[in-house]
Amino acid sequence: MPTAIQAAGARADRFGELAKRKRHRRSPAMPTMCIRCGTTKAPQPLGYCPSCAANAGSELVEGLKSLGEYLSSWAAFDDWLRRRGLP
Repeated sequence: MPTAIQAAGARADRFGELAKRKRHRRSPAMPTMCIRCGTTKAPQPLGYCPSCAANAGSELVEGLKSLGEYLSSWAAFDDWLRRRGLP
């Protein structure tokens, strides 16, 4: 029965092999597939097909809005602390 260290080493070796295969799978000469859906050719430099590029863009905008709301909540909390003389 392998020890935990041997098992971890075996997993690391498998991960390294998978990473090598993945790295060599995409070459400039081969048509690349979309990194999001994996079914359509992705002519864009970011690796998205046109449909996924539009979806990723809208997700980015929503994420930035959520981040802005989150940060403004922390700013309001910081103001609340300062008004009370708390650290």
